[in-house]
Amino acid sequence: GESNDGHNGQDSAATSATASTSTPTPSCPPWQTSLYAREGDSIRSYCWYPLMNSYHPPPCAFLACSRDQPIHLIDAYTSKIRASYRPYNALDEMESPSVITFTPDGSRIFASGFKTDRTIHVFDTAIPGRDCSNVLRLGKTRRSKDGQRGIVSALAFPGGGNGSGSGSGSG
Repeated sequence: GESNDGHNGQDSAATSATASTSTPTPSCPPWQTSLYAREGDSIRSYCWYPLMNSYHPPPCAFLACSRDQPIHLIDAYTSKIRASYRPYNALDEMESPSVITFTPDGSRIFASGFKTDRTIHVFDTAIPGRDCSNVLRLGKTRRSKDGQRGIVSALAFPGGGNGSGSGSGSG
């Protein structure tokens, strides 16, 4: 991915995989791992903080989610968890999403792609923990005609964040 300050990040490093050193060429020095984040399982989704600036450490962070783990806000310099956000389903069980994103201003976190609930959880970035500011319902079942079908696999904020969009393999 590319951060807002124009510096390229190394996507594989953000997803907890160590980058192997590439074969150096005269015009391209070898790549070195610059970030390593350890999660409980493979990373399902990650998202860089939209106001990140590599020259100013406080906003240098990204979200990551993996199976059976809460959503983590991870410091891009130290790889330490700054905050955790815990989405709970209708059975009062913590459930990991398969897709996460920030709003363009970084004030909220949207999480979806849950196996048991047809929801989008919206967290206030400044309030970690279990409490969501809002839970949006997508329809009664995956086959319902009253909402989006399938498990959500993408979330976006087109046009600068005045609305949101979600997508699934089923439409």
